[in-house]
Amino acid sequence: MSLEGRKEGTKDLMGVTHKPPIVIDPANSIYFFPTTSSTRPHCAWLSHSFVKEYVGTNEDNTCITFTNGKVITLPMSVGSFENQLFRTAQLRTIISSRIEQEQRKINMLLFPKGEKEVSSFYEQMIREMNRFQ
Repeated sequence: MSLEGRKEGTKDLMGVTHKPPIVIDPANSIYFFPTTSSTRPHCAWLSHSFVKEYVGTNEDNTCITFTNGKVITLPMSVGSFENQLFRTAQLRTIISSRIEQEQRKINMLLFPKGEKEVSSFYEQMIREMNRFQ
């Protein structure tokens, strides 16, 4: 999937159109967010999982420490940085929840506990299939 496709996916899930975070690999919790508009040449993409801590500076920049100990200072306010970090956390939560729901459905299909659960599962599947007709 392309960068544009990933941005479109975030828009569909969250309604975020400006500086949307993206998912690279949900199974391995790889999510990135841009420091500015991705159309700008000085845009940097940061991995949500590797941000250890951050602090605003006197110059309205943000000093970020990564889990490997590397420290960088970016020309963005701490408020803007936090907003991007929180948006990415929200995207992670939404996608994780969807994956868990799908896993529960698969488990019900593969390992039904009783006739009532099997019947309920098939009814839900039929409702979902009818949504796309």
